[in-house]
Amino acid sequence: QMSSFLSSNPLTPDQTVWIPFFIRFQRLPEELQPLYAAFVAFQVLGHIFSLFACAFGIFVYYRVQALHANLAQTILNAFYVGPPFILLRFPLILMEIGVLKYDTMADNHIVVISLIRMWLFVDLYNFEVNIAVERYLALRYVQTYETNRRRYISLMILGANAVYAVVLSYLLTFNYLHGFFYVALTCIVNNLSLVMFLSTAKKNEQVRKKLIQFRKNDGSYSVSYRWQLQDNSRSARELRILMIGCNGIISFILPVLFVPALIFDNDPSMSHWLEAAKLLYQVTSAYVFGCSYLYLTFIIKKNRDYVFGISTVEEFTVAPQHSRTDNRIVAEMEDHFSRLKEEWGVEIGKTTEDPLEISIS
Repeated sequence: QMSSFLSSNPLTPDQTVWIPFFIRFQRLPEELQPLYAAFVAFQVLGHIFSLFACAFGIFVYYRVQALHANLAQTILNAFYVGPPFILLRFPLILMEIGVLKYDTMADNHIVVISLIRMWLFVDLYNFEVNIAVERYLALRYVQTYETNRRRYISLMILGANAVYAVVLSYLLTFNYLHGFFYVALTCIVNNLSLVMFLSTAKKNEQVRKKLIQFRKNDGSYSVSYRWQLQDNSRSARELRILMIGCNGIISFILPVLFVPALIFDNDPSMSHWLEAAKLLYQVTSAYVFGCSYLYLTFIIKKNRDYVFGISTVEEFTVAPQHSRTDNRIVAEMEDHFSRLKEEWGVEIGKTTEDPLEISIS
């Protein structure tokens, strides 16, 4: 047991494994050891709260369907990844309190669980990147993004993210890649993603205003095209605070939690406090997940209106092709186009003969 985060791999003694999610009770500062049971109980309650918040968020998103399918699935990926990440903490807790036995921190069960959790951890911290890419493509294909579902876009984004997370988790867990480089890479990429998201939102707003100013009343553009520009702007307004908040959390939490540990991990005098830092992270993250899921759910106004009973589901659905009955499809389409006609003041069905060129740079 070399340090708080590294341990020798029993199968290959010359190799080390990085285990940031496992806490060794005997290494905690003596003043914290009597409180360990309370920390564990508080942590378990936080995980249960997060699981309920996650299930609630998934239900609301699928019930309301307020967003384009690709954006909704990109956001919901965080809801799908969170529960297994949370649930895999429980066997580690059972090992920490002695219910399940283990030999060393590099026990095969601990390594496998840590490897999977690291994969999910990396996947979650790419949330901002996924949203920025999806919003860019929503503008890139804005003329037909509403009428052509293009589900392959969300599958492509999330698939690439999963592969990236698998590779990074292996390199990090088996210490082929130093954790400092991962922290630096994540902070840089997420800051660039925020810039990309804000730039895309600004470009979309410019195109929308140009369309309103020069083309609103001549009927030369399809209603779905105009509506998609409006929907992009609405989504950008609602997600802007979320993206800035995520960027701040990632740029603050990752360096604060991991950089000191990476610097002082080989200092024996710091081992107790580094173990305490791991415990603090596990306890706080148990509640951060739940609060984040609630925030992700209520950041969308239509979700809030549905939860608080201000409006019904029928008023929200923007993707009638998801409906399960023909009658509901007809009703939603009529309501959908009625609202679009009222907003833009044009006849439905007129198409463009001289499309507006969109240049994205």
